[in-house]
Amino acid sequence: MTRIERSIVRSLQCALPLAVVALVGGWEREPPVPTTVTVSPDSVTVTQFRDFEYDDRAVLLKFYEATGGTGWRTNTNWATDAPLDTWYGVKTDSQGKVTELDLGENSLTGTIPLELLYLQDLVRLLLHWNELTGPIHPEFGNLRNLVRLSLSGNRLTGPIPPELGTHLPV
Repeated sequence: MTRIERSIVRSLQCALPLAVVALVGGWEREPPVPTTVTVSPDSVTVTQFRDFEYDDRAVLLKFYEATGGTGWRTNTNWATDAPLDTWYGVKTDSQGKVTELDLGENSLTGTIPLELLYLQDLVRLLLHWNELTGPIHPEFGNLRNLVRLSLSGNRLTGPIPPELGTHLPV
């Protein structure tokens, strides 16, 4: 086996425990996924790695499930094949990327899922006056386009993370 092949084998051996952690639920986000892996008696070839990405529809469906969507006051078009901009409280840009989620006073329950971090075009997140619980995740500070966040009137716990103001315009 060549030095490069040994290096690839070592990389795969290190990646295997990470994949196991992901399978048992230890990751909030899936690890990189190989697009092609070929194994023969004397070599291992990894063609390409790609990062797993959620599309906006998958993120919104995860949010719907995590916050009791079937029990919301209004959930028009949610969890359907309808265009996202026809889902109650969702606004999108010209490319169909979610820019606003306005579900204030809508009987949301549960915790705010971290999957919302995949909505990188999100400008406004308005979830005020619901029954949301749990912490405000500091990772929401990574939403670089977020300029309005409204979470008042919920049952959230813990401090307001200072990371939330990191990217706000001055």
